[in-house]
Amino acid sequence: MKKMKWLALLAVLVLGLSVFAACGGSADTCKVTYFDADAKTVLKEIKVDKGEKAENWTPEKEGWTFLGWYATPSLKRPFPFDDPVNADTSLFSSWKSAVFQEDTREWLIAGQSSYKGALLNTSAWGKVEGAEREKFMFERVEEGKNEFELTLDLYVGDQFQIADVDVDNAYTWTHQRGYGFLKTEGTEEFVKNAGNIFTEDLTKANIEMIKEGNYTLTLTTDMSNSTLDSLEIKRNGDPNANLEKSYAPSISGSVTGGNAIPDKENFGDFGFTETAEGSKVFEMTISLNKGDFFSVLPYENSWDDVLRTSAVDAALSDAVYDTKELANITMLESAKYKITAKFEEKDGKDAGSVIIKKVGAFERTAGDNEVKFTDGKPTVYVRQGARVPNPGDPAGQTGKIFIGWYTDLTNNVPMNFNAALDKTGQTITCAPKFMSDTDKDTRTVYIKGDVSGWANKDEFKMKNDGKHTYTFDLTVENTAQFVFTFFEGANDTGAAANGTWVDYENSTDQASGEGNISIASKGTYRITLDSFHKTVTIVKL
Repeated sequence: MKKMKWLALLAVLVLGLSVFAACGGSADTCKVTYFDADAKTVLKEIKVDKGEKAENWTPEKEGWTFLGWYATPSLKRPFPFDDPVNADTSLFSSWKSAVFQEDTREWLIAGQSSYKGALLNTSAWGKVEGAEREKFMFERVEEGKNEFELTLDLYVGDQFQIADVDVDNAYTWTHQRGYGFLKTEGTEEFVKNAGNIFTEDLTKANIEMIKEGNYTLTLTTDMSNSTLDSLEIKRNGDPNANLEKSYAPSISGSVTGGNAIPDKENFGDFGFTETAEGSKVFEMTISLNKGDFFSVLPYENSWDDVLRTSAVDAALSDAVYDTKELANITMLESAKYKITAKFEEKDGKDAGSVIIKKVGAFERTAGDNEVKFTDGKPTVYVRQGARVPNPGDPAGQTGKIFIGWYTDLTNNVPMNFNAALDKTGQTITCAPKFMSDTDKDTRTVYIKGDVSGWANKDEFKMKNDGKHTYTFDLTVENTAQFVFTFFEGANDTGAAANGTWVDYENSTDQASGEGNISIASKGTYRITLDSFHKTVTIVKL
């Protein structure tokens, strides 16, 4: 009973302290802070009685027009001035330049389509160059205005975003405009939010078509304030070409270098053959190493309705794949396999399934590279253009951590399991690299995410302290999603760190995520990474 009374008293004390802290040192007054567009510069700070309302006032700034006060730095929710203030509160201002600034960026539609002949079927999510790029680009509607248009046929299941995609030096997305920028009123019967596997930010979510037609997309931008950007979609009528989906399954995975093979004529060993015309049952036979992974793409040059581990018919398949690895179908042993892809109608639409059967020993093909691993890991045979399957970590060494597999330990040359092998007919030996707490980590660490266009850029290279601690001050304009990548000089190690490394207990509450790390609001954040202890802290400055 005494223990219960003490817990109750403790709860009352904690509650009292939290209320006291909520209003900045006084139980009767609260501090209201008004911030400039950078979310750091204080324009005004006032005290209000608890339960009263915040003052709605209009600041002035030469060359700028004030648009209003918002509750968050992302400027997504107007501040509720009718609500009482019961805690210290921050308001964030939105502005628009009084002087027109021309938008010279090259905007294009980037996405995918399952319909052969559709424009988006050849988009490759914006990875197009030269003359091929022009048909995806928006055109300026009128000089002196940042308004751009594109008219095209779109089909059910097509997904896309608008972006300023750079393919000159590296494939990077910048300034992407997704579902969150779409003016949705009256468009419910045409489009829906298809999300984004990299982020929950609606402004970067894919737009998916739910009604085919010929559409005009209109993008309006404001160079002084991107939150004012908008996208409109107008249906002009039926599509100019009536297209239908047709099955042409292939696999994409480690054996294809991680890429989809865009044209049926070039499927080669990675395409399926229909067992009988119209049967919707397709088969292929292929040798796969232990650790090789793949997914089945039902349509030519499209990731729509892709079949992964969850699509494998376990009752009809051999126990030769990793049931816990859901992103791709990953093999547990080296062998020759027959893979069957079946499509049948369920609940009014076609559903796909995969059957995997072991039919013999692994068969090498001409030109295969022999890749050997020390520490008892099995040898694999990898053709040119395929990825080397990762054998996993070796046995540990006391007081040291495993860094990765290297083809040359003396010169710090790593084996990159995420890149296609550019050799043929060679023997490659990989040895493990270890690091102790007193060793210098020779790797370079980059912050890679939407802040960098999902590319490894020098301006996002972290600073090393000469040992194994890296730091970087990241300025976030709105929200951010990122991971960390590790290089040895110009060589990508294939290693990465994500939200599982973050010590959230000692980091800002604006950071979250077990996969990609998310930062929820504008500001500058000091990021510290310890590669030996595998920890990350994120502190708002």
